[in-house]
Amino acid sequence: MIYTIYEYPQINDDPASEKPTYENRTLDNRTYDNPTYENQIQQSTDIQNIDKQNKEEQIETDLLTDNARTRENALRELICTIEDHIGRKLSAREKRMCSTWISNDLNPEMVELAVKDNLFRQDLFDLKYVRATLAKWNDNGITTPLQARNHILDSHVENISRYASDISRQRNNDDLADKILLNNAHADLKGARDYAIKLYRSRRFDALLGFIGATYHKDIVDYLPEEIQLFIRENSSV
Repeated sequence: MIYTIYEYPQINDDPASEKPTYENRTLDNRTYDNPTYENQIQQSTDIQNIDKQNKEEQIETDLLTDNARTRENALRELICTIEDHIGRKLSAREKRMCSTWISNDLNPEMVELAVKDNLFRQDLFDLKYVRATLAKWNDNGITTPLQARNHILDSHVENISRYASDISRQRNNDDLADKILLNNAHADLKGARDYAIKLYRSRRFDALLGFIGATYHKDIVDYLPEEIQLFIRENSSV
């Protein structure tokens, strides 16, 4: 081997002769794009929250759809019921009234009762009278079909009693008023209702059940207080 010694260090211009050193090997440019465990948990939580939100939105949409379908069916049934009672088709204005009642969650039975209470108008019948009746009932605290049914009955009997008294005075016949009331179906129904309530209040339950089964007023139960209705339904086949 031949060694050449120089006075000063010499610079080697050949890059191939340079040997890599450990210092040249760095990891500065190496990055890790894989998610960490915490990121995986967060992503999983986010997905679950999105799924939950989507399910809740779907349930809400289904409920809205069901409610809309229910209201539409209720409106159709109400219009058909009224038209059957009055014997004609409702006008567009009257149908809008019905739609408002359904939208306001008014019990359709209340509307039907108000319609029946105005049938005496015959050809002059209009839903504006029904609307006025419903407003009057509401002002007087009549908000259920049971209350409305009894209010109508009591009002009819009161009007008949007044009419009978006027005729009795005109003809100077005190017995005539009683005869008119005895032959009136509304007055008889009111008497039957009051008698049934009296039997229940006096705890004459057997007599009450027997009376309900014998009376020709088959709808009398609909006029009785709810507690009496419940008792009758639980203890008889009426």
